[in-house]
Amino acid sequence: MIKIESERLVLYPVSDREMEAIIAREQDAELKQAYTQMLQLCRAHPQERIWYAVWYLELKDRPGTVVGDLSFKGLSEDGAAELGYGLRPGRCGKGYMTEAVRAICAWALARDGVNRIEAETAPENAASQRVLARAGFRPTGTVGEEGPRFALERERAGACPQGREKETDGKLYLELRDDQWPFTGTDHDRQIVRAIVVDGEGMFYFVRALRDDEFGKATLIETSGGGVEPGEALTDAIRRELAEELGAQTEILCELGVVSDYYNLIRRHNINHYYLCRALRFGDRHLTADEAEEFHLSTLRLTYEQAEAEYEARACTPLGRLIARRELPVLRLAKTLLEKTQTEHT
Repeated sequence: MIKIESERLVLYPVSDREMEAIIAREQDAELKQAYTQMLQLCRAHPQERIWYAVWYLELKDRPGTVVGDLSFKGLSEDGAAELGYGLRPGRCGKGYMTEAVRAICAWALARDGVNRIEAETAPENAASQRVLARAGFRPTGTVGEEGPRFALERERAGACPQGREKETDGKLYLELRDDQWPFTGTDHDRQIVRAIVVDGEGMFYFVRALRDDEFGKATLIETSGGGVEPGEALTDAIRRELAEELGAQTEILCELGVVSDYYNLIRRHNINHYYLCRALRFGDRHLTADEAEEFHLSTLRLTYEQAEAEYEARACTPLGRLIARRELPVLRLAKTLLEKTQTEHT
């Protein structure tokens, strides 16, 4: 049985027998008819039943506790799947449905032949519209039987075909999927701080890592940074990480934004907080044992053009591609901001 895991939920299509039980319990005549048609389609198209079945939303820490359900209305020839959903009484306001819609859409759009997820809501259902907006859906400008229609398309990718990109107040917000390894759910989120570091001569600083582990053998370029410790402020965390990995004392110039991405191989969701920092001085590095002995971390000092070329060159491995997709948009934004600042001061 297919199972999709998010931070707090497990999503899975229920059996025909459970759908029969749902139909028997349902008191609303229209819903009973809809569930009956869905079950008929599941039986008529057993190889495609995931697109007709009811999917339960079950709490990960309370197995058997179902907080809601969702379902698709089939998959069209042009790769569109319409999504419907609902929460059980008393389960609203906790973010469950936003989490579930994000998870199942990421799973669906990663499948061959799926190009677009669609949904429609009643005009007065502001809560449902917020769920869709938070999951990345946009209004199509059309109206269906229930109300305004929304869509999330595979092609809506900003800088790359794996995610969504937008800028708000000069900051970048980028959501990426991992298309290098299959998605089987996430075990945990990791809060990470990273920085584009520049010196007084306009040179940029990065770290070089040599990996030979479950991700494969690869030589990588990456911004300096790491995990945020419990109770640690983001600004304190980035200063600590830059001092440890680069030996740099830095000034934080501004926030660049947040990139959300996934490492499916280790079932991890990364929330990367990016900063633009100026290096004031350099001293000794203080690497962890893993950084020194397993990753052989070293420092790279590059021009912007050299850094961009290095990211593109190292995108020849699966992990290298994920890193390049995450960091090149941030690097380009940093360059734009630095040029703007330079222009304002001349």
